[in-house]
Amino acid sequence: MRPPSLINNIREIKSNESRFNCNLESMRPHHVLGIDDAPFHKDQSQDVPIVGVMMEGATLVEGIAIGSFPIDGEGATDYLAQSSDWYIYQ
Repeated sequence: MRPPSLINNIREIKSNESRFNCNLESMRPHHVLGIDDAPFHKDQSQDVPIVGVMMEGATLVEGIAIGSFPIDGEGATDYLAQSSDWYIYQ
């Protein structure tokens, strides 16, 4: 059996072209925000440093935010949502 010619391969790709079309918008990298606190002891009285990193895709860091918050403090979600409480580096 002869291997298919280059022309036949091109024809097959052309006939299946719609299967390979994709929306370029869907290929844009996703943005991800990661937030983590520093190591701490439950009985310590100082605030705990918190770092947030905004990524575009897997390789581009768009910004870093640094703040601190009391251990098991009330209103952590509100604090994280208030960008004015963070030191932001871009």
